[in-house]
Amino acid sequence: MEELLISAENLGKKIKRKKEGSSFFKPEYEEKTILSDVTFTVSKGECVVIIGESGAGKTILLDILSGKDADFVGSLSLSPSLYLNDIAKKIKPSLTGRKAVSHILSMMGMKKKEISGIKEKVM
Repeated sequence: MEELLISAENLGKKIKRKKEGSSFFKPEYEEKTILSDVTFTVSKGECVVIIGESGAGKTILLDILSGKDADFVGSLSLSPSLYLNDIAKKIKPSLTGRKAVSHILSMMGMKKKEISGIKEKVM
């Protein structure tokens, strides 16, 4: 079975922006839809390209996927392996394998006592 890395269903995003010709002292705002009903999946090994005209919402979509923008509608599911890959890139190459794994587990919220228990059993 293929590993699903990203599953997005009916993603949408609206923003408020100042109306054209609105007064500086008493601005009026309007709601603009940036994304609407965006649905897709990405499986491990797939390559995805996001193409669109200027203002189509490419950057907003990437902000949502990266966690920078949490104010959206719809459903988004990201595989934990995406986070592990990101964490692994930040580990110093000089660390031993044991220390690197300990570092990753601590970044994921495990306590030192729990990690040392795992070391004794596995490492």
